[in-house]
Amino acid sequence: MEKSQPRIMLDVLHELVRSRGLRYRDIAAKLNVTERTVTRWFSIEGVDTRVIEQLCELAQVSFPLLRAHASPPLERSVRRRDDRGNRDRQ
Repeated sequence: MEKSQPRIMLDVLHELVRSRGLRYRDIAAKLNVTERTVTRWFSIEGVDTRVIEQLCELAQVSFPLLRAHASPPLERSVRRRDDRGNRDRQ
């Protein structure tokens, strides 16, 4: 079974915050929530977009870039072509 885009986004965010040395307790303190809340965010499928945006700030990655990384390969290649001014293929 393929992972959903939100799940992939959270997985990538998880890797990024870890690579920056942030633990769940650090994230919780910075976002003024409990450590349990942070744990829940990374373990469930449906997290509010505002939460993902806050996590993006901590991970030092833009939301659009994170979304692009979570898109299927075909969608990413179409988006790149569109960014260069070619015809929209979606």
